[in-house]
Amino acid sequence: MNLIASSPLNRLAATLLAGLSAGHCAVAATAPVTHYSGRHLNSGEYVQTAEYANSNYGYIVDYSGAATEGSNSGARTWAFGNGAGGYLHKLETSSVYARADLASGELKASASLGLGINQPGSDAAPAFGVRSTTASASATIADSLSFRNGSSGYLWADGEQFTFRFGVDGTVDIPAAVATPVSSSAMTWATLRLNIWRPGGLEANHQLSTFDYNAYAQQFGNDAAWTEYVRLSNQVNALALNSAGWCLGESRTLAGFCGGVFFQQVTLGATPAEVSYAFAPGGDFEWTLELETRVAMDLSYENLSSSLDFSHTIHTGFIAPTNATTYSASGLFPDTLPAAAVPEPQSWALMACGLFGLLGAAGFKQRRPH
Repeated sequence: MNLIASSPLNRLAATLLAGLSAGHCAVAATAPVTHYSGRHLNSGEYVQTAEYANSNYGYIVDYSGAATEGSNSGARTWAFGNGAGGYLHKLETSSVYARADLASGELKASASLGLGINQPGSDAAPAFGVRSTTASASATIADSLSFRNGSSGYLWADGEQFTFRFGVDGTVDIPAAVATPVSSSAMTWATLRLNIWRPGGLEANHQLSTFDYNAYAQQFGNDAAWTEYVRLSNQVNALALNSAGWCLGESRTLAGFCGGVFFQQVTLGATPAEVSYAFAPGGDFEWTLELETRVAMDLSYENLSSSLDFSHTIHTGFIAPTNATTYSASGLFPDTLPAAAVPEPQSWALMACGLFGLLGAAGFKQRRPH
């Protein structure tokens, strides 16, 4: 139910806090964060390029708003216990790709996994649920928007709306025989997530994501570190405004839905699907948009592959009040969708989501980072 908790900077924060004991930490930007483009690649957790090793666990973020792009592919032979006292040897291949471009408002991402046959030297094949593997890629753009009427700030009328519009083009190839792995973290889905913040929200997220919990605790003590972490989290929570999410095509999850229970299902077809989200901001705001593709497969399968291909592009645009002139902090973000990207819809799919708690009331408030 918490869409905002899945924002890219907050997922990065969780990743960083989980791995700070290994000595990884982010470098804070010298200026307040008002816009960025970013991408993340995870190819079965085994492709360790220098770029991956020296980044925030695969996250590449450019705070100038410049396009970020990357891909990984590889193969490995698994050797793992089959749950019956023996071992299994199996070839796995994966490929991931992501591109984020704030100037064009485009997001691209794809992920695929393939499993070979049980190789010589293997004991009996494992039962379903002994081991699974994943590959994922995500692309994110973010910006701050302000509104003017002539030389003055724009005065929003009560209930006056701003609308984000998205053109979605992609394919999902999941064999009918492939079930969701037993692990709750191994899901197959493609999602589009929109999070909207009051001014200062992007910088607050950045401060939380770059907070070095272990270093702070070593200098000031564990209680002080926890207090500071909660303060930063509450600061982010206070600036959250709205959120929306979409499940793109078929997904396989233990819960039966992707992302969250309030995510809207988008049916994919031969032409791009158009989705939109309208809300009443009442003033200037900031936003993040993330496209995520994640494929998971149980290693008991043989000669099967799955893929989510959204490298065709997510096109992003918006509709603002006619009397308002819209400015972006980046100076890059477009104000309309390309005419050829999205056909005129038969009907608008408008989904209004309320404000949900950030990072989950059952999440950060009840557990200290390790």
